[in-house]
Amino acid sequence: MWLRIMFLLLLAHCLTALPAPEFDDHNSKTWSAEEACSEVTTTTIMENQADPTCRTYVYCYVVNGSVLSLIKSCKVNQYFDPNLKMCRSEVPDECSAMAPTN
Repeated sequence: MWLRIMFLLLLAHCLTALPAPEFDDHNSKTWSAEEACSEVTTTTIMENQADPTCRTYVYCYVVNGSVLSLIKSCKVNQYFDPNLKMCRSEVPDECSAMAPTN
């Protein structure tokens, strides 16, 4: 009998348990071109992680020892390929060809 009572209490406890709290990502950093460029030491281009369409890229350049960033656009109907580090007419697999709608 005691075993049954213990089992029922355990079952009731499990069924009434609160759900796990949601992950709080307010402290997580968002990607920025300035921060990404601050990690390089020479002029380079890289993918704009804030652009899911891959129609833009980040140009990091060094001026008087300071690294600056500039977001540049590919030509019409071209997309930035992060592996080749250049704009191409083919849409890379990880990109969406659709322009974002606001």
